Amino acid sequence: PVFIIRNNLRILGISSQEIILKKVHRHFPGHAHLAEEDPHTNSSPLPGEEFVWVIDPLDGTTNFAHSFPVACVSIALVWSDEVLLGGIYRELRARGTRDSSRNQKRK
Repeated sequence: PVFIIRNNLRILGISSQEIILKKVHRHFPGHAHLAEEDPHTNSSPLPGEEFVWVIDPLDGTTNFAHSFPVACVSIALVWSDEVLLGGIYRELRARGTRDSSRNQKRK
């Protein structure tokens, strides 16, 4: 059972990553990438790569596997060793709960 869960999570991560990379390379064909689920990705960008997309398609895999609602997709764009932008998408929430940041009233 543990192997099946890990394998399914890996498939989910790879599928998510493929969707992200397809869109990134369609809009930015000359950019490189570092992606967690890519076995061909080095731990650092290739020399001379100016724009590099850093992607974690399922950040918080263990949390996700245990239905703990703290997991997200993380993406950043690096240019010449400087982070230009970063984004996190977190839609996963436990059933019956609300995201407290959305429910706080302004004082």
